[in-house]
Amino acid sequence: KEYVIMQGGTHWGFYSHDLFFAGVFFVLAYFYRDYAALHVMVGLIFVIIFAFQMSKHRWVLTNKRLTVTNGIVVKQEDQVRVTDIRGIAIRRDFVDTSWEMGSVAVGSAASSDYEIILFHIHKPDILVEKIEELRRKVK
Repeated sequence: KEYVIMQGGTHWGFYSHDLFFAGVFFVLAYFYRDYAALHVMVGLIFVIIFAFQMSKHRWVLTNKRLTVTNGIVVKQEDQVRVTDIRGIAIRRDFVDTSWEMGSVAVGSAASSDYEIILFHIHKPDILVEKIEELRRKVK
C-alpha cells in the first residue's frame, strides 16, 4: 500500500519580497490617507500574487514515488519511482542558505539528466535523507 511520507512546496521565504512590498503599501495607506484605497488595493494584489506563487509548486514523497506538481490553471505533474532514482543533488545560493532552503534535483535511470527539480524547499537535507532511506529499503 502506498502512503505519504513527506509533502511540501516552495518555501515562503523565496517569495517574501511580495509580502514586503504588500507591507510597504499598507504602511503608505496609513500615512497617506488621501490615497489609502489605492495603496491597500496594490498591497492586496501583492498578497494575492504571494498566495498564487505559494500554491503553484507542490511535491509529495510516498513510499513508492516522488510526485511534483507545477502550475495553477494548467497543471503539470512529474513522477519518478523511488526504485528508479539514480542521483540526488542539492543546490543552494546565498539566499537559500540564509532561509534554510535549497533546490533538490532528482535524476532517474530513465533519463541522462536530472528529471525532477524541487525549487527552493525548506530544509532539503531532510527530504534527501528520506529518499536515501527509501532507496536503501528497496534494495
